[in-house]
Amino acid sequence: DYSERRAEKSQSIMNNLLPPSEPTRVTLRRIAPGPYIKWYTLALIISGSSVAGMCTAWYALNGQLRGKVVSYFLVMVLYYAVPGLIGSILFALIYNSLAGKFGGLQFDIVVEKETLFPSPPPPERREVSLPKIPEA
Repeated sequence: DYSERRAEKSQSIMNNLLPPSEPTRVTLRRIAPGPYIKWYTLALIISGSSVAGMCTAWYALNGQLRGKVVSYFLVMVLYYAVPGLIGSILFALIYNSLAGKFGGLQFDIVVEKETLFPSPPPPERREVSLPKIPEA
């Protein structure tokens, strides 16, 4: 009985520490330039590589490259990576300067509340049996 009350008390304490499942408005006030530039440029390198692979294969199969396959592929990737790098730097700088003056992007986030310690079922639904005590 004591352990059940203690478990219920622990459950209620832990559940109160979790945020409610109501929308919470979050404002993105600043973008950290380093990670943003890195990930945005990486995303454009990946998409540029796939486009470059398709274009290179197309032109190589048509016979239009004549041995310049690798250099054409690398130039095509750079056509995506360099503007991605410059664009991400400019976006991060412009966003950070304007977000301070006008406010940033706002998002409504809902955090689902999950119980860390689920309640045990009532005694009539429990599927355990008590161990038999051997008689002495």
